[in-house]
Amino acid sequence: MARVSVICPCGQPFETKPSRVTTGRGVYCSRACMYRYRQRPSGLTYSIVNTNRGWFAPGHVSARGEEHPGWKGDDITYKELHRWVRRHKGHPAACERCGGEVGVQWANLSHEYRRDLDDFIALCRACHGHHDAGETRGSATRRFGREAVQNG
Repeated sequence: MARVSVICPCGQPFETKPSRVTTGRGVYCSRACMYRYRQRPSGLTYSIVNTNRGWFAPGHVSARGEEHPGWKGDDITYKELHRWVRRHKGHPAACERCGGEVGVQWANLSHEYRRDLDDFIALCRACHGHHDAGETRGSATRRFGREAVQNG
């Protein structure tokens, strides 16, 4: 497609499409120049107040884990605890008891649901059911509530 050479009000030459020039849009070489040089019909000029928010700045690293101001420690929901485990341990590939690869999920060994990565093991649905049977059955429901466990 044909390009047209245009000179920005800042003096910088740049190329743009002819259709942009005919519609009055191909005037500025950059967005910064647009805000610096364009004027409102009333004659008022624009000014940039914030150039770059901190979380968009190059090299900015967001606080994670205990450094984050929203960190809740062990006072966490069932869903967020399992999301935290997946973020640190990844998605389980195979059951650690039978070696099955279908329906593998993270199971809590101690049934205390603490933020301890060593307290979670990858189990298939069948092995997870056997693990949660007996006296420990329903420990997650007692701690987090029925809806949290069913929806989590």
